[in-house]
Amino acid sequence: MPEDDVAHEDRRGHVAHERDPAPAGTGGRGSTAATAVPATRTTGAATSPAARGADGARDTTGAGRIGEIDGLRGVALTLVVLFHVFGAGRVSGGVDVFLVISGFLTTRAVLRRATAGRLTVSGAWSRDLVRLAPTALLVLLAVAAGTFALLPAGRWESVLREVAASATSWENWRLVHAELAYGAAGPAASPLQHFWSLAVQVQYLAALPVVALGCVALAARWRRLRGRRITPERLFGALLGVATAASFGYAVWLTAVAQPIAYFHTLARIWEIGAGGLLALAAGRVRMSAPVRRAAAWAGLAAVVGCGFLFDGGRLFPGPATLVPVAGALLVLLAADAGAARATDDSPASDGVLAAGRGTAAAGGTAAGRSATVARAWPGLFARLLGGPVPRWLATISYALYLWHWPLLIAWLAVTGRPRAGVLDGAAVVAVSVLLAWATTRWVARSVERWAARPAAPVPARPQVRISMRSPRVRPPQDEQAQAEQVQAEQVRRVRPGRVRPRRRIPVRAGVLLGTTSLVLAGGAWASADGIERGRVAELAALTEPSADHPGAAALRPGRAGHPAATEVPFRPSTTIAARDGRHVTDCANNKKASSEVVTCVIAAPADGEPTRRVYLVGGSHTQHWEDAWVQVAEDAGWEVTAMIKQGCRLTAGPETFQEFCGDWSAAALERVIAERPDAVVVEGTQTSADGTDFVAPEQAAAWEEITAAGIPVIGVRDTPRFDHHVPTCLSAHRNLPRQEAVAACSVPRADVFDDAFPPVADGRTGTGDTGTGADTGSDGGDDNRADDGADDEPGAAAGDRSAAPAIVHLDLTDAICGPDTCDVVVGNVLVYRDTDHLTGTYAETLGPDLDVAVRTAAPWLFEQDVAERSPGPGPATERSPVRRAPGAKPTN
Repeated sequence: MPEDDVAHEDRRGHVAHERDPAPAGTGGRGSTAATAVPATRTTGAATSPAARGADGARDTTGAGRIGEIDGLRGVALTLVVLFHVFGAGRVSGGVDVFLVISGFLTTRAVLRRATAGRLTVSGAWSRDLVRLAPTALLVLLAVAAGTFALLPAGRWESVLREVAASATSWENWRLVHAELAYGAAGPAASPLQHFWSLAVQVQYLAALPVVALGCVALAARWRRLRGRRITPERLFGALLGVATAASFGYAVWLTAVAQPIAYFHTLARIWEIGAGGLLALAAGRVRMSAPVRRAAAWAGLAAVVGCGFLFDGGRLFPGPATLVPVAGALLVLLAADAGAARATDDSPASDGVLAAGRGTAAAGGTAAGRSATVARAWPGLFARLLGGPVPRWLATISYALYLWHWPLLIAWLAVTGRPRAGVLDGAAVVAVSVLLAWATTRWVARSVERWAARPAAPVPARPQVRISMRSPRVRPPQDEQAQAEQVQAEQVRRVRPGRVRPRRRIPVRAGVLLGTTSLVLAGGAWASADGIERGRVAELAALTEPSADHPGAAALRPGRAGHPAATEVPFRPSTTIAARDGRHVTDCANNKKASSEVVTCVIAAPADGEPTRRVYLVGGSHTQHWEDAWVQVAEDAGWEVTAMIKQGCRLTAGPETFQEFCGDWSAAALERVIAERPDAVVVEGTQTSADGTDFVAPEQAAAWEEITAAGIPVIGVRDTPRFDHHVPTCLSAHRNLPRQEAVAACSVPRADVFDDAFPPVADGRTGTGDTGTGADTGSDGGDDNRADDGADDEPGAAAGDRSAAPAIVHLDLTDAICGPDTCDVVVGNVLVYRDTDHLTGTYAETLGPDLDVAVRTAAPWLFEQDVAERSPGPGPATERSPVRRAPGAKPTN
């Protein structure tokens, strides 16, 4: 996570990452200006001797690091990885802890540099890029390469667009736009969805220096104009407090109405970072006794660790439940920072941050001495637990490990086809991730940081050294170290008070280089995705051409010899475009998760004259995927077909068992249907599941009763099979096998997904029919089920076959989808399913003749040609609700 690299700038002062040669108040880490050199530092050295061990490695126990915060990051990372690998989709709350720590560590550090006059926007952004971009770019390049090598071609476009979004830090918005909910790891999961949290933090880091500098400038202007003293810290704190409170309120509201969107939404997540930032601004003033500090620390750690076991954050975050991990992290941070402040109270420069703004010598002795001071301030098991070597070592690789573990897990599941990792293979994924994270941190991230932060090249020894046009002559020194110190000392004398003269531009140039690389990667990935998209559009257009080699459902009709054996002819649609195969699966639906708006559009209507019947398709995606077949029936019969689709919902009445917005949409749709009085309403007649159950939900039957009570017949279509695997992905995984073997590997026995008998409806009746189609007229038949609302006085109510129409008709087209023994995924050289349970548009189109026969058998009254006998439609167009029309579809009026 980002705080892995910005983490200790605030706590270690400006010797963080062992590269800034300046003490507090004179030069920032990675700064482009330096005005002094501590006596204990060696110019050009990566770190002071006191901060390194005998082997030259960085000593993470010294340099003023607060080990408990390191340990908290290590614990949070461990929870994230273990829950991702073994948690079956549950959220640990570790990412929320990262967000809090990020706000705590970055806010105070950036604000301190801004008030000291050592902050520039370009410098801050460059430092962030140097810290974050190398590891992220390496992971993104690996994901892009692995996508082409391991994932099916149907996923290339989406992954490449996510590579572009991740490289430019808007992956969370990409996930919101694509309406991808946070889910468990699986073969079909996005390998980059975990970049959402990095995107949120980078967006905060991008705005932070701008706001901080704005607060400094505004405070100075306020003092000049008003004569009153207001500090930038107070101004920034007030602004951050308002933003945090507003973000939390927005998160609570958005979680209640659209939790999947809220989960990735920046404005619903900023409050967690803001909470850490507010604590950072206030923690220096807090003094806690040892017992209180220990109690707060243990309570906070318990909240952090236990959060993922208490509830599933994937369904509840970032709402009020997020307060558990956030409060836990705040308690640990407060206790750790208060303890560090007390440990350094004897130092005149103490400001509540351990060794903040001091070099090695100025911090009160050696690194070992400071560690001992902190240890005395943090006695007991807690300090040994979080301050131990394992969690702190994990903290050093936390950023790289977070980025590596998820794509490695998804790659493993995609290759093996397993729905989730087991104990042994999951442990192997974790081990490989740790190894890659360690290698990336050591040889990539730190190498780039050392290169970007290297000091100015020492001036070669020569008789005279001219610093500037007015600089005095300097006698030739005896060695490079002394010469460089004199050069920098001379620069200090030439700088006016309060101003810092740039000494080097390497960090900014490195940031520009890394930023350009990120943009090039993003542009290349997006352009490649566009090329793939153009190819798919052409392939989709070719599906409209009839093909005798692709009979589809016709291969299952009586008299056919079976599926065509010409396996050299590729089936269509291909697995790469199956998800988008549906001529009428366009914008003729309400696709917004939290919206209850009733969206309608006409998908079929006669070219000339009035339609013979008006039929409404009302329901969710399992009603929508029949649209291509209903269009064929409508075109032959002269009907007008209107789609009224809400994704993820079924038409119900009464207590809602799904989402709240589904109930609101159903109520509005029922009101609309009854008001417009079509000749028939087509709904999902049953509900299937992957375990083979097939039932009629009581709330669906209640909605049908409301419609039939208004004198409108209902046609219920039996649901399609549901597989426990993604069909196109399964076929892609078996693409190296012969066609028949690949199809057999992905197909399932019919008995596993369907009962032979049509499931009972609410009153226990079942549909019957010789063709697999049932017509249920009810025990009283015909008009006895109609409401006594004067309908009998309307034209056609007592004449023609509309008056004899049954209240509910059930259609069962299972025999046109599955064979007698097997539900094959490819029938008649046509791919049947575009995911786990939805029909492809190409196969649905081949079902047109089967649906036509079924409807004519079960509802012959719909094919009566006397328009005068149909029930009257709605009133004038000005009285009707607005209609949204799909491309190419005719408006309702």
